Amino acid sequence: MESKPTVHYQHLGLIDYKEAWDYQEKLFRSTVDQKIKVRNGDSDEATKNYILFCEHPHVFTLGKSGDKENLLLNEQALARQ
Repeated sequence: MESKPTVHYQHLGLIDYKEAWDYQEKLFRSTVDQKIKVRNGDSDEATKNYILFCEHPHVFTLGKSGDKENLLLNEQALARQ
């Protein structure tokens, strides 16, 4: 019977959006690096699994294909926000 992987739970609390994003990128990079080590035979340590919980102040995002024409606010209203 195969064992279930361990999931590392982390509650980051209230955290800036960019700070949370950067932290997730750091975890992702370490996971990829570990997978490469295993593939190359430099390690037999399994990659870690994470579940992160956080809250951050409101942010405005456009997504990968968005641009200013997609905004529902004009520049003045956006500046006030």
